[in-house]
Amino acid sequence: MASLVSHPDEVRVISKRFGQGATNIDRYLQLDGYKAVQKALAMQPDAIITEVKNSGLRAETMKTSKRSRKLIPSGRKRSNA
Repeated sequence: MASLVSHPDEVRVISKRFGQGATNIDRYLQLDGYKAVQKALAMQPDAIITEVKNSGLRAETMKTSKRSRKLIPSGRKRSNA
């Protein structure tokens, strides 16, 4: 298996729970699993869009051609939907 190269600015979110018994739902909740979901459910839709915009998260979007792809900010993509 190939080894993965980390980026200096990388923040591990999902894999930080590997090897800590997070396959059990109760243990996953102890490790703050679903914390982001709970936060989002308590927010208004506009606040969620603002949070995504502020995060800098980008998503791939496909243009009319199969080969023409670009990354756009996810918040902008969601607010235009």
